[in-house]
Amino acid sequence: MKSPAMKPYSILVLLSLLFFSGIWLARQQRAEISKLETIITDLSQRIESLPKTRSASPFTTVRKTSLERKDVDWLLVAEELQSGSSRYGILKTSLKLEDQLSRLSATELKKALKAAEEGNLDDSSLKHLTLHLLRLLVVLDPAHLILNRSTDPRVSGEWSQMVFCALGNWTTLAPDEAVAWLDSQSLDGFPPRGRMRLKHTLVSALTISDFPQARERLSAISEAARHDFFDSFPTYGITWTEDDFSAQNLTGRYADLSRLLPAERRIAIVYPLTILGEKERPGAVRAIQKNLKGWRDQKHGSLSMEVFGDYLTKIEPSPAELDLCIDTVIARGRLVLPDQPEREPEELRAWLQSEFKSTLRPK
Repeated sequence: MKSPAMKPYSILVLLSLLFFSGIWLARQQRAEISKLETIITDLSQRIESLPKTRSASPFTTVRKTSLERKDVDWLLVAEELQSGSSRYGILKTSLKLEDQLSRLSATELKKALKAAEEGNLDDSSLKHLTLHLLRLLVVLDPAHLILNRSTDPRVSGEWSQMVFCALGNWTTLAPDEAVAWLDSQSLDGFPPRGRMRLKHTLVSALTISDFPQARERLSAISEAARHDFFDSFPTYGITWTEDDFSAQNLTGRYADLSRLLPAERRIAIVYPLTILGEKERPGAVRAIQKNLKGWRDQKHGSLSMEVFGDYLTKIEPSPAELDLCIDTVIARGRLVLPDQPEREPEELRAWLQSEFKSTLRPK
C-alpha cells in the first residue's frame, strides 16, 4: 500500500523550521566567537602591560644539581643523570648536570671516576656514571684511559668498552706513543676478536695521522683478515671528523687501502656507492658517504651523478676500477639521471665511461 503524498503545507512547515534553526545556530556561533575575541583581547592587553624583563638562561630557575653541593654525593649525581622523570625541574636539572660534567677538565674527571668507585654506589649506578665520565675523558685524555684502566671488577667492562675509541683518539693525537703502546702489549687480556679490533682501530686512526704507516700495518695483517677490516669492524673510520675530510682526502685513502685486499675482494672499493642508507654500514663507509659532495641531498637508496662523480674524482680509479664502479651502480639500478634519456645498459656503460674518463688515475 503506497504512503500518501506529503501535503504542500507540510513541506513548507519543515522548510521554515530548518531555516529558522539555521539562523538561531548562526547567531549562537557569532555570540561564542564574540566572547572568545573579547577574552583574547583582554589577555593580550594584560600581557602587554606586564613589565619587560630579560630572557632568563635555560638554568636560571632550575634547582641546584648534586654536583653543586659542598660534599658531592656521587650516588645522587648518578641518580640525576639517569632521571627520565618529567616532574617539574627534575629533567631540567639532569640536563644542567650533564652540561656541568661536560665542562670538567681531564684532572677533574679522573678525580670523579676515583670518587665514584670509592663512594657507596650500587653496581648499576656506578656503571652508568663511570661510562658517562669515560665518554668525556676519552676525548680529553685518551692515553690516561688506556694506561690507567680501573681494576675494579664492577666497572672493568665499561673501561674495556672505551679502549677502542681511546686508542683511536690517542693515535690521532700522538701516533708514535699509541703505536709503541700497542706493540708492547701481549693483548692476552682481550679475546681474539678484540685484539684484531685494536689493530684495526690503530690503522683507522693512522689513516689520518700517518697514512704510510697505516698501509704498512694493514699489509702486515693476513690477507684473509684484511677483508674484515672493511666488512665487519665498525671501528674503522669511527674517529674521523668532518674537519679531517676537509683537510685530507680520506675517501682516496680508504680506496687505496682497499687495494691491499686479495683481487677477488677488491670490490670493497665500491662499498660507499652500494651500501646506500642501510643501517648496518662499516664506520668508514658511513663517514665517507656523509662527506661526499652532494650526499646530504640524496634520497634513500639513490645515487646522483654529483655524488658518483665526486667519489670517482677522489679515488682516482684505474680503468678496471672505473669499470667495476660503473658496472656495480648499473646492476643495482640506483643511479638517478633525471636529465638524461633512457639508455640500454651497454649504451649507458659506454656513456658513463666517457663522462668519467677524466677521473682515471694518471699513468
